[in-house]
Amino acid sequence: MKIQKINSSLILDENLNNSFISGNKYRKVKAIIEDEKETIQGIISFGSKYSSHILACAWWSKLLEIPFIGVIIDNNDIILDNYPHLKMSRNFGANLIKTKSDIAYSTIENWKGSYPNYKWIPGGAHTLEAARSYENLFDEIIDEGLLKEIKKIILPYGTGTTAYGIWKSIIKHNLDIEVIGVSVSRDKKHCFEAIKGLENINFFKNLKVIDTFSNKYDYTDSIIEGYRWRFFNETGILPDPIYNSKVIYHYYENKMKDTLIINTGGMLNNLLTKI
Repeated sequence: MKIQKINSSLILDENLNNSFISGNKYRKVKAIIEDEKETIQGIISFGSKYSSHILACAWWSKLLEIPFIGVIIDNNDIILDNYPHLKMSRNFGANLIKTKSDIAYSTIENWKGSYPNYKWIPGGAHTLEAARSYENLFDEIIDEGLLKEIKKIILPYGTGTTAYGIWKSIIKHNLDIEVIGVSVSRDKKHCFEAIKGLENINFFKNLKVIDTFSNKYDYTDSIIEGYRWRFFNETGILPDPIYNSKVIYHYYENKMKDTLIINTGGMLNNLLTKI
């Protein structure tokens, strides 16, 4: 497990920890299929054009020599190979199906019905098993005493599975550390709704969601880009322009200290020619 220092803060780089294959999504998909590796016949899931989760499913499917069907939801008629995670997924043999948001549910259900023996994995690997993989990881980090000086943890917030698992570990160890998720998808209300269903918990002490960039996957500006390259110069890590760059924006903009920054992955999005 690789953790590095930046001033008074720390960085957990899930690209390095997971062989650059989709960062945190690699860890979460692994946790979901761990007990079924010998019997699983195929995988079905969904994601966006920027999805590192789709790549993680494709990678594991290739490794296990099983088929993977990935439903890509976008309201534009996108060219799949223009998006690095999708292009790499197809290189791994993924069968990617395009659909629009208003018919996404029926499209997914049709494919699930056609392949009932395939393993269904929710988008973003949003399951309790995936959340527990991060709860277990942070149990180890805490036991090693790595968070003694840390007051905040900041990371991208998609479905909230990773943040939830980390938060569970922080609460379990009774630490006064705030977990901050920066969302580029849902607004704050829907972010919390997504994790309430995991274990029917309704109160989230010290778990905060920033939704400034809600529904702004594609958004960037000169300030965000400036912070992104500043972070690279200081750490050697280039945050992807879709997810982690927004975290780095908040880190610098708010002059955060004593913070654990989690770079969750999505490195191939750095190959996007434009966003």
